[in-house]
Parts: sequence; structure tokens; C-alpha cells
Amino acid sequence: MSEETPAEKLKRLLAEQKAAREAQTKTTTELKEETETADETIVTPIQYTPREIVAYLDSFVRGQAIAKRTLALAVYQHYLGLSLKETKQNTETSFKLPFGSQHTLLIGNSGCGKSYLVKLLAQLLDVPFFSISAANLVPAGCPHGFSINDVIESLYMSTNKNLAQTQKAIVFIDEIDKIHLKGDLKHDAFIQGIQDALLTTLDGSPVNISATGHRFMPTSSRIDVNTTGILFICAGAFAGLSEIIQYRRSQNQKTTMGFDLGNNSERQEIASSSDSQILKYVETEDLVTYGLIPEFIGRFTSISVLDTLNSDDLIEILLNSQDSILQKKKNLFNFYGIELVIDRAALNAIAIIKRNKILWYPRDNAEIIL
Repeated sequence: MSEETPAEKLKRLLAEQKAAREAQTKTTTELKEETETADETIVTPIQYTPREIVAYLDSFVRGQAIAKRTLALAVYQHYLGLSLKETKQNTETSFKLPFGSQHTLLIGNSGCGKSYLVKLLAQLLDVPFFSISAANLVPAGCPHGFSINDVIESLYMSTNKNLAQTQKAIVFIDEIDKIHLKGDLKHDAFIQGIQDALLTTLDGSPVNISATGHRFMPTSSRIDVNTTGILFICAGAFAGLSEIIQYRRSQNQKTTMGFDLGNNSERQEIASSSDSQILKYVETEDLVTYGLIPEFIGRFTSISVLDTLNSDDLIEILLNSQDSILQKKKNLFNFYGIELVIDRAALNAIAIIKRNKILWYPRDNAEIIL
């Protein structure tokens, strides 16, 4: 018996998920009786184990093993906790996640797959997904711009005004490194207002939004969205962070008397390391030095660093990824009765061009011009 392919496994898992949901469909009376006889009740348990989630991501994304495991554990614990009632007295406004929040911070260069990984997770778990760039955010209450309240309102509208779906969505905030303090009084007051608003929402505070999407109409009806069940995943390239880490590590090799106790091999290793290797040594104090306030950093349960893709990784993505743009182009040519063949030398050239950033590709749907 041959081993099932990732596509076949995904199809089987989705079929099992649908069957499990149908088997668990109960009347309101049955659910009420269960709630009265049990302190904790599983409402909609997550259907996948962390191992299965990682396997699903492996079929689409090359490498990034640590980031995949971090995200798999985060979504598993988040949605498992969301499916449990701590006590039978829990209500929408008082419910707290039994395993705590699982908000995650991803660090990695542009193009390494941060947003794609999160989008795949939302697709697998069948939960709403909303993406926003932190560069577009403004402090809460600012009349011009896009505040975190507006993000939640847009999320609500994207779910066709389904409050239950909104309150279990995944919100991806990219370019979070763009809202860091710089030492300028006017700039920092504005940026800290954004960070303060974000950390309040990450804490699970209710957000009051317009129920109709017309937030500037005073007569518009309003509702409260409980953000406890929303999983926030933030990401950024954090240009310059590696230099901060290098400086801290070099300073830690010295005593308070000023004597350098570090060995030459360790200093050479630090100096010769790539940015992605150095970023793996990131600590909270480095992010504070970079310009994020400690309270905001403290809202993230885990921080994961993604590797920069090399030429071999890019070729592997083109050849074997389920969402490969190369396969899509072959399908397009086949539609017209043409067989598209690209040899290894051409693939190497494409990978080198991409690595050297001679060509620009749209972030979400890269196009290869042949």
C-alpha cells in the first residue's frame, strides 16, 4: 500500500473534520442538558494535532521548521482553549482562555513566508483571516487613519457580520517593526499610542464597533466584539535588529572591569553569521532597544525567527510546492496544448535573479515571466 500524498492526506483530514462536525450536531436542548451536568464542555474542539498541522504546512512551505512548530502549537492551544468552558458560569464577556493567550511574533526578511504560513493555518482550520500592515495604523480615537478598532470592524464586515466567526478569527499584522520608537518626541508619542491600543486589544478587551460598517455615523447601531478568542500574529523584518543583538552579545563577553573575556572563535562566529542566524539569539531587551515597549512585547507568548531562503530553497519551492507558480504556468500552457519545459540551468538562473532582487515579485502571488 503506497503512502498517501500530502494532498490526499489533506482531503482525508477535511472529510474527517466535516464528518466529526455533523456527528456533533445537537439540538439546543441537548447542549443545555450537557452544560448543566458538566463543568467543562468541548464545544468545537480543534480537529488537528500539532503534528498534523506541521505536516500540512510542510506540503506548501519549504523549511522554516521552528516557525511551523511554533505556529502549530500556538493555534492548537488557542483553539483548544477556545473550545473549552472553564466553568458552566462562563459567558461571552467573562470567558478567559484556560491555556492563556497564544499571540505570536514572527521575525524574518521579506519573502520568507510569514504571511503565507498564517494564511495556510486559517485555511486549514476554516476560520476567518484578516491581514493589515502596521504601517497603516493610527492610535485609537484618531479621526483620520485606520485604528485597531477599525481593523476589528473590517474583520466583522468581512465575515458578513457574523459575530461568532469574528470572535474566533486570525488577525495578521505585518510590518509590526514599522511602529517602533525612534527617540523623537512627537513621533514617539504617536507610535506609543498605537502600541498601547494594540496591547489593550491583545489583552482581550472588548472593542466597540459599528454594526453597519458606518463608523462615522453617530446614529449607527454599535456592538461589542470580545477579542479574547481572536488570535493575533504579528510579523516584521526588523531591519537593524541583528546589529543590536550583535552588540549585546559582544558586551556580555566583557566584565564590569572592562576586560574582554570572550574567545576569538566566538567573536569570529558572531561576525561571520548571517542576519537570520543572529536573529535567533533575539531577546526581549533587544526588541525594547529596537523601539517596542516592554508591555507590548509581553503580550506575545512566543517569538519565532524565520530563515532567509537560499537558491536551493527557491528551486525546491518551484518544483515541489503544492502551490507552485511553475506548475500553474505549466497548466496554463497545457490548456493550449503546449508542453512547458524548464531545465535545471533555467531554474538556477531564476533563483539567482530572485535572490539578487533584480526582479520584483508581488508578495502574495509571485509571477515568473518566461
